[in-house]
Amino acid sequence: MNPDSPSGSISRSLSCTAVLALTSFAFAPLASAQGQDLIIPTGSTVVYNTSVSGPITVNRFVIEPSANFVVSGSAPLKISAASVEIDGNFFASGFNNPGVLGLNLTNIPELGALGSAGGGQGGTGSVNTDASTPAGLPGSESYGISLPGIAPGGGGGGETSFAPTGINSKDNRRGAGGGGGALAANQPVSGDPFAPENLGLIALPGMGGGPDGTGAISGNARAAGGLPGLPLFQDSNPNNDFWGTKLTPTGSILGEARRPLPGRGGGGGGDAVRSATFPLDPFLPTGDEKGAGGGGGGGLVLIVARNFRLGSEGRLAANGGSGGGGENFIFFDRVGGGSGGGSGGWIVLEAGEFDLSDASDASITAIGGQGGVGREDRFPGTPFGDDIPGAGGNGGPGVIQIHTLSGLPGEIMVPPGKTLDDLTVPNAHVLLPKLSN
Repeated sequence: MNPDSPSGSISRSLSCTAVLALTSFAFAPLASAQGQDLIIPTGSTVVYNTSVSGPITVNRFVIEPSANFVVSGSAPLKISAASVEIDGNFFASGFNNPGVLGLNLTNIPELGALGSAGGGQGGTGSVNTDASTPAGLPGSESYGISLPGIAPGGGGGGETSFAPTGINSKDNRRGAGGGGGALAANQPVSGDPFAPENLGLIALPGMGGGPDGTGAISGNARAAGGLPGLPLFQDSNPNNDFWGTKLTPTGSILGEARRPLPGRGGGGGGDAVRSATFPLDPFLPTGDEKGAGGGGGGGLVLIVARNFRLGSEGRLAANGGSGGGGENFIFFDRVGGGSGGGSGGWIVLEAGEFDLSDASDASITAIGGQGGVGREDRFPGTPFGDDIPGAGGNGGPGVIQIHTLSGLPGEIMVPPGKTLDDLTVPNAHVLLPKLSN
């Protein structure tokens, strides 16, 4: 389970609701909650479906300590409040893919995990139901649609691998991994792309299939891993990778983005086929080992308030969901390709006063999800090497931007000895007001 997902079970679902304080009683429609308070009590978990409930307009929006507010749905979430107070967990992250859980069910596709708050769904693995599948499907775009003039950011699907039965058949037929979803440009903090500190900050390709297998589409000696998605920002200038206007000592910079977008899904993994030729003929539901569906994209969250406070235990996350591992060989070793992680989403915060003076390091995040495991249930970057056949690629980062009244970071209260960069991953942009215009 992703660290940005609640570890416990969901205690209750919130759809089409408005509350003064959340209880187990019946709720009135949220649309009538003007001037009321929305309070998530300590110890509770609430799931808010944006597809059903829409934006939130309240007087106070409060997440108490040890409480979880989990966002789902195909629409972004906008919160308008006089005061926003987060002492618990605010999760608008794409969902993790559990990987392929069964055996010998090749005729049942492996769906990608859903995104959150408009984030793209992960690509489907083993999509064909009556024939061998040549590759996993790519991850979906923001909102599940391709937008004109915007680079496709869903991770590419891993290629299916085939190899005849016999010596090393399992190792050779391993399917290739799906690529990671992408939204913002890569932002590495280490020269090694597989270093732990780069996880979620670089969109990576999936690993290739078995070394002596054959790609079902390419016919090459090793099935190809899915490519990472393309970032939204394409002008090669990292200084304008945002939406809105940023002040500098020499003037102002207009962001490249025309609009903020949710994250993109990771690519599905490729299948493994026991055959000297492709496709397997005759096709059998028990004949191919399936690739996994991809991880979901992180959501788009827009919060506008007079006062915004994040406490010491508070966390605000719009991370990508993790990819899953492909089908096992008799529940022992992953042979189907792993899937790509979803990209991080987009967080936009605007307030007259920002109190982050008690916030913890990395308490506001929009990072990509980890790719699914490959051979021997391993991730790349382990002590055994980076090239793990069949492993999925990690998703790339999203965007965090904070809009102050002056457009300057001096209006943001941070802990002594800390900077805003310590609190946000990736580093937040500080910009002029945009949501209230």
